[in-house]
Amino acid sequence: MQATDPAHLSFARGGACYWAREFSKAGLKIKLIAPQYVKPFVKRQKNDAADAEAIVVAAQRPEMRFVPPENEEQQARAVLFRARERLVHQRTELSNALRSVLCEYGHPNPLLHHNIADE
Repeated sequence: MQATDPAHLSFARGGACYWAREFSKAGLKIKLIAPQYVKPFVKRQKNDAADAEAIVVAAQRPEMRFVPPENEEQQARAVLFRARERLVHQRTELSNALRSVLCEYGHPNPLLHHNIADE
């Protein structure tokens, strides 16, 4: 986090939405930068000082795109969405692994996701 002027703070890391909400309550204007937009500005070994310098440089770029901080409800929805995506992916992996093992034992019956969930 680096003050670019007395009323602006720039963030580019996990947990930034929480801190953005907290500092907004104090009347500060917050600019959030997605970490992938800051990465090209890191010039040396990754550490806090290098990250802070990269955030300052990135925040001063006129073409930099900032993102609004998410509120708690938006963050909760995003967590649920990611959890669901992960569960669907794991179910697909398990289904494919079971199908492969069954095929190895001479049971080439294709199992579909809904068949696994029903049994």
